[in-house]
Amino acid sequence: AQQAVTVEEVLRHVPGLDVVQSGSRGTTTSVFIRGAESDQVLVLIDGMEANSTTTGAFDFAHLTTESIERIEVLRGAGGTLYGSQAIGGVVHIITKAGKGKPEVNFSTEGGNHHTHRQVLAVRGGTEKLGYSLSASRLETAGFRRNNDDYQNMAVSSRLDLHVTDSALLRSLFHFRKIDLGLFNNNNFTAGAGDPNARENITDYLFKFDWEQKLLPTWEYRISGSQFKQHDKFTDDPDDVDTGRSRTRRRPTIVTTDFQTNYRWQEWSTTTFGIEYKKRQATTTTATSTPIRKDQRNVAYYLQEQLRFFGDRLFLVGGVRLDDHQAFGTEWSPSASVAYLIPQTRTKFKLGY
Repeated sequence: AQQAVTVEEVLRHVPGLDVVQSGSRGTTTSVFIRGAESDQVLVLIDGMEANSTTTGAFDFAHLTTESIERIEVLRGAGGTLYGSQAIGGVVHIITKAGKGKPEVNFSTEGGNHHTHRQVLAVRGGTEKLGYSLSASRLETAGFRRNNDDYQNMAVSSRLDLHVTDSALLRSLFHFRKIDLGLFNNNNFTAGAGDPNARENITDYLFKFDWEQKLLPTWEYRISGSQFKQHDKFTDDPDDVDTGRSRTRRRPTIVTTDFQTNYRWQEWSTTTFGIEYKKRQATTTTATSTPIRKDQRNVAYYLQEQLRFFGDRLFLVGGVRLDDHQAFGTEWSPSASVAYLIPQTRTKFKLGY
């Protein structure tokens, strides 16, 4: 409805979020939730963590909207279920599932500064199998006279196989390739700009999910995912910088998790989960040998949610145990209470 091309355009309309972009299209874009730092906001794409393994933040500049069904925003700490990176909040981006009769959509658009965009999507499904595939290309020359261009190519696919009436096997794949000029790389040069600083980014996300309902009140999910990125920065000698700069970063996040939910009553949900996560990054520069670091964490979490008075009063309590390679073993308790006034859509909330 908003005709938004990127996710950051959508998030600008969400209360409690600050979206900050550092320049033209494609430059670093950060999201801040209720004053928390950008590296305290966890970003999930179909449940897969996509934050940087080095800075901890996520760059929203490159996520386009053609494959997205909805975006869920948790404002406030979500550390019990998601870990310490979610102390400010969570942004969960969920892609479209295929269903119904086969459908093919194609669109193209263009404008000033050699700006154009093409989108192709194929979706459909049967009782057993749903499929969704989309591809897009976005390109612009930017607003500056040189080195402000931006190219974004994205491919997304999703398969949902209903093995039985109560069991679902899901596979997801996302690919994105970015090429942009960094005009503001040397912003101390009084507006002259950097004529040849470039950044190339390639992202891969893979995930497999198995979900099953054992009982009408009891379900579980097992999933495994991998997020890989290749980030290449180059800056050749020019009038504003005489040295040659080359940096390559290759971050990877591998996650395996198990989660189960049991509903004792309609007003009660108990959640228990185990999560293994390995973060790894390799950095190479033109003048140094490669540096490789990795960290592993195993987490166990338990949460109880109670709902009363027709989903007007919410009580949530939980605890998380992290066994981290760097900082050891830590317990993280949490508790919150919220009261909703439906007539005015007003919510009072207190959390620890």
